[in-house]
Amino acid sequence: MALALAALTATSAAGCAGGDQRGEGDQPGQRPASSAAPAADHVAADVTFARTMLPHHRQALAMADLAATRAGSDPVRQLAAGIRSAQQPEIDQLTGLLRSWGAPVEAPTAAGAGHDGMGTGAMTGMGHDGMAPGGMPGADGMGGADGMGGPDGMGGPDQGAAAGTESDGMQNGGRPSTPGMMTDAQLSGLGRLSGPPFDQQFLNLMIEHHQGALRLADTETRDGRNAGAIALAGRITDVERAEIDRMRQLLTAG
Repeated sequence: MALALAALTATSAAGCAGGDQRGEGDQPGQRPASSAAPAADHVAADVTFARTMLPHHRQALAMADLAATRAGSDPVRQLAAGIRSAQQPEIDQLTGLLRSWGAPVEAPTAAGAGHDGMGTGAMTGMGHDGMAPGGMPGADGMGGADGMGGPDGMGGPDQGAAAGTESDGMQNGGRPSTPGMMTDAQLSGLGRLSGPPFDQQFLNLMIEHHQGALRLADTETRDGRNAGAIALAGRITDVERAEIDRMRQLLTAG
């Protein structure tokens, strides 16, 4: 009799240990919590977008600051002021995103470029006419091989930053590899102009600059994962497309 009771007790204990594998605090009928890590809130494309757009925006602000004192018309000065008011908060947001991800705010500086996205020779009188080796954009604001594109004014995938880039961030032809960024010679030439000649050159250069920003934003929309960065890319696209339209109108009217 004692042997039978002992066997029954052992069988019941084994059933409790093997039949209920719930963790501490689990309720009957619930599955154990998954141990899979949550999806990352950002990927490399988000970091690249933020770190590339920062110097791009800073260069636009430097160009806009020139317009405040050198532009010949109120519409151009007002346009430049609008660019500054739109892009400074975006710079702040890009910086905040990078810091929240624990990523360096500053990317390795390309040869000849400062932290503000402008080359060391910018605004210091480089060149005789302020023109890049390939010449300035045409009257429609389209650049050369890295600025020409389809109906939306954006270059194709084999142009711009993807074409002939070198390890120092410059293309083989001496142009910055970031889409739309101006050369030292272009910026120094702009800084020597004033009045109507400044207005025309500023509008041409800023159209090309904005077209580069559209390409950066399009890449982030396609490849990024962070919701904040993607939303910012969409906002940049909307604002800068409208500004391109306005600049083209000013060129036509001028």
